[in-house]
Amino acid sequence: MNDQSRLARSQRRPGLLVVAFFLFVLPNLHAEVAVRVGPLIWGAQVRIETDISPDDYPRVLGGSLGAAFGSTPYLRGTDGTPFRAGELSGGDIQTASTSTFLGWNADISQAILLNRRNEPVVSVFAGYWGRLDNRFDEQSETTLFMADPEPDDVRGQLLNSLRAGLQLGRVRSVDDTPVLEGLDAELTFEWAPEQFLNTVFGNADFTRVSARARGFVPVRSGGGRHETRQTGVYAGAHVIGDYTRGSAVPILVRSSFGGRFGRSGLAGTVRGYESGRFDSVAKAAAGAELRIVGPQLGGAAFMPGLVLFTDAGYYSGFEGADSPSDGESGWIASSGLGASVTMFNAVTLVFYSSYVLADELLTGGRLNPLSVGFGYHF
Repeated sequence: MNDQSRLARSQRRPGLLVVAFFLFVLPNLHAEVAVRVGPLIWGAQVRIETDISPDDYPRVLGGSLGAAFGSTPYLRGTDGTPFRAGELSGGDIQTASTSTFLGWNADISQAILLNRRNEPVVSVFAGYWGRLDNRFDEQSETTLFMADPEPDDVRGQLLNSLRAGLQLGRVRSVDDTPVLEGLDAELTFEWAPEQFLNTVFGNADFTRVSARARGFVPVRSGGGRHETRQTGVYAGAHVIGDYTRGSAVPILVRSSFGGRFGRSGLAGTVRGYESGRFDSVAKAAAGAELRIVGPQLGGAAFMPGLVLFTDAGYYSGFEGADSPSDGESGWIASSGLGASVTMFNAVTLVFYSSYVLADELLTGGRLNPLSVGFGYHF
């Protein structure tokens, strides 16, 4: 075959792949778009999944792309030790830098055990996750830039990691209402060595093990179906924890929980405390909620709700802390309530009022009158 024939074939292949994508792949894709809008973060994420199973056991190939604009908190003094409760006032110091976030991933999951409804109750998953954080701030009086020594990812971080794990159980809605029932759990191992280009921008080299479990029990089903305009009540509880070790653990890892898709860190999971606080390498949290949802209003455009909660957590392993008195380890807890509104069955906003039970806020006192969450807590 001459060079011109090879060139012609290579030029036809992209066209054939595009046709195959639109004819065979696109009709089988399931796309989900999540939009996040709040006082600190604006962003959106698109996730696409397709079932590629050869048999009755689902094998799902998925990927996501998301971007956001917000802030990165770093609650440390110039010597790198954590701020103590009551040390800050509103105008003392800027403790966060403006940040942009870009994230992407590709993963596959395989069901290995089904229940009587042919739903997966035991699955394994594996995939690649990437994230690019860029931090900037016009204010020079920012703790993040004043810390001495500065953290490795003070200006940002390119983070690439592989994750694999096991998923157990099933949580489902009751009769297509917002009321949930069931149990599920997840165990995840994450590997992010420096050889994965994790030193190109910032510095990361770590492994992390994460585990979580949650359960829901209906008290009153019905949960706001438009046809009956009923109110639903259900209780829920969860526990989550992770441990990270390595030569370079970035801020975003210390201040978050791991897992297949991860979640906010200890301050945030234990509601009421300042975001980014207790950014440790070992942490665990648990919480319980009673949720009241419905009825739907305005032709199913809006659905109110109420949440009563109690949270608790443990942290250990502050980077830069010299002793337990510097905040090396400890317990935190909070309790409170939240009022929620679900709009067009798509976006749920929860407005929390929290009272911290252990330690105080950095600005003093224990009452955090207002914080905003997207979706319910777990």
